[in-house]
Amino acid sequence: PIFGMDIPVSCPAVPDHVLLPWATWKSREEYNRKATELARQFSENFVQYAAGVDEKIRQAGPVINS
Repeated sequence: PIFGMDIPVSCPAVPDHVLLPWATWKSREEYNRKATELARQFSENFVQYAAGVDEKIRQAGPVINS
Protein backbone atom coordinates (compact mmCIF):
# COMPACT_ATOMS: atom_id res chain seq x y z
CA PRO A 1 0.00 0.00 0.00
CA ILE A 2 2.83 2.46 0.68
CA PHE A 3 4.57 2.00 -2.65
CA GLY A 4 1.52 1.27 -4.83
CA MET A 5 3.04 -1.88 -6.30
CA ASP A 6 1.19 -4.92 -7.54
CA ILE A 7 2.62 -8.10 -6.07
CA PRO A 8 1.93 -11.48 -7.68
CA VAL A 9 0.14 -13.95 -5.41
CA SER A 10 1.71 -17.00 -7.05
CA CYS A 11 4.60 -17.90 -9.28
CA PRO A 12 5.67 -21.35 -10.46
CA ALA A 13 8.42 -22.88 -8.31
CA VAL A 14 8.35 -19.99 -5.81
CA PRO A 15 6.87 -20.50 -2.34
CA ASP A 16 3.85 -18.21 -1.90
CA HIS A 17 5.14 -16.71 1.36
CA VAL A 18 8.21 -15.34 -0.45
CA LEU A 19 5.92 -13.19 -2.57
CA LEU A 20 4.65 -11.39 0.53
CA PRO A 21 7.43 -8.95 1.41
CA TRP A 22 6.53 -8.74 5.10
CA ALA A 23 6.54 -12.53 5.40
CA THR A 24 10.29 -12.60 4.81
CA TRP A 25 10.92 -10.45 7.92
CA LYS A 26 11.02 -11.71 11.49
CA SER A 27 8.47 -9.07 12.50
CA ARG A 28 5.71 -7.49 10.42
CA GLU A 29 5.92 -4.43 12.68
CA GLU A 30 9.60 -4.01 11.83
CA TYR A 31 8.83 -4.44 8.13
CA ASN A 32 6.16 -1.73 8.34
CA ARG A 33 8.52 0.62 10.20
CA LYS A 34 11.27 0.16 7.63
CA ALA A 35 8.88 0.50 4.68
CA THR A 36 7.54 3.76 6.12
CA GLU A 37 11.08 5.00 6.80
CA LEU A 38 12.13 4.20 3.23
CA ALA A 39 9.04 5.95 1.83
CA ARG A 40 9.79 9.06 3.90
CA GLN A 41 13.42 9.09 2.76
CA PHE A 42 12.34 8.73 -0.86
CA SER A 43 9.80 11.56 -0.54
CA GLU A 44 12.28 13.87 1.19
CA ASN A 45 14.93 13.18 -1.44
CA PHE A 46 12.51 13.54 -4.35
CA VAL A 47 11.68 17.15 -3.40
CA GLN A 48 14.84 18.30 -5.17
CA TYR A 49 13.60 16.82 -8.48
CA ALA A 50 9.85 17.44 -8.21
CA ALA A 51 9.76 20.73 -10.11
CA GLY A 52 11.17 19.10 -13.25
CA VAL A 53 8.90 16.04 -13.20
CA ASP A 54 5.46 15.57 -14.70
CA GLU A 55 2.56 15.64 -12.22
CA LYS A 56 1.67 12.01 -13.02
CA ILE A 57 5.11 10.92 -11.89
CA ARG A 58 4.93 13.03 -8.72
CA GLN A 59 1.59 11.43 -7.85
CA ALA A 60 3.06 7.93 -8.28
CA GLY A 61 5.35 8.29 -5.27
CA PRO A 62 4.90 6.50 -1.95
CA VAL A 63 1.84 7.18 0.19
CA ILE A 64 2.61 7.63 3.87
CA ASN A 65 -0.47 7.43 6.09
CA SER A 66 1.21 7.75 9.46
